[in-house]
Amino acid sequence: MHTATSYAALLSLALIGAGCIGSTGGALVSFPAAAHGITRAGAESHPDGNHATDPLEFNTQSGWTVALSRASVAIGAVYLSAARPLQNVRESACYSPALYVGEVRSARVVDLLDPTPQPFPALGDGIADRALSGEVWLGSTAAVDADTDKTVVLSVAGTARKNGVSVPFKGDFTISSNRKKAPQSEAQPGSNPLCQQRIIAPILVDFPLSNAGPGNGLDLEIDARSFFQAVAFDELPAPLAAGEPRLFIDKEEGQPSTSLYQGLRANRGPWTFRFRP
Repeated sequence: MHTATSYAALLSLALIGAGCIGSTGGALVSFPAAAHGITRAGAESHPDGNHATDPLEFNTQSGWTVALSRASVAIGAVYLSAARPLQNVRESACYSPALYVGEVRSARVVDLLDPTPQPFPALGDGIADRALSGEVWLGSTAAVDADTDKTVVLSVAGTARKNGVSVPFKGDFTISSNRKKAPQSEAQPGSNPLCQQRIIAPILVDFPLSNAGPGNGLDLEIDARSFFQAVAFDELPAPLAAGEPRLFIDKEEGQPSTSLYQGLRANRGPWTFRFRP
């Protein structure tokens, strides 16, 4: 049975605070963690065993053929919970009333073209319990509720083709004052906090946590193809000069930029957690 014990007291971690973290009293565990892009077909034929230096080519649901030459995501932290909420609702707070059982509290910029595991700088910590959902916190290790954060959370570049039309593109997305939303009403001045947009949850998982050594631990696979499935590349603003790429806008304006941002923040599709004991 879970009790409302603060992780700060249990693990000597500055997790989120008393009353928001649950524990089961299980044994303390630590584990390596890494994130990476998807494994590509035919990777065994590449000299170094993967296609990390090659564009990632794929088709979208709207008929575009995309060659992605750059894609990276900045992750500030990862959390695992013993709860499986039906949806992620944080109307007036940055932290969900979840039963957290694990964390990886270190930042990592992940190259999504590289299927090779890219380790987080610090080990993950937790308790020996079953995780049923996960959270990815985008940005830096700075406070998730900060009003401003200049960290580029998504950086992309490539070319999209459809019906003989070629659209070179690039873009850098942040989650800062450019993403602020008005409160839902005057009666709820704290609703729509910026942290809601930095936290991707719930990501469904089902595995027990345990101590793990090198080569094992928490694995996060990120599928960059999912971000682009609904993007209308031909609706990107015209390039500033001939021969230059079209630019995604760093705010929810226009179909392409809004769609890509929503794809990044989808809690199903791009993000897959695994744990190897």
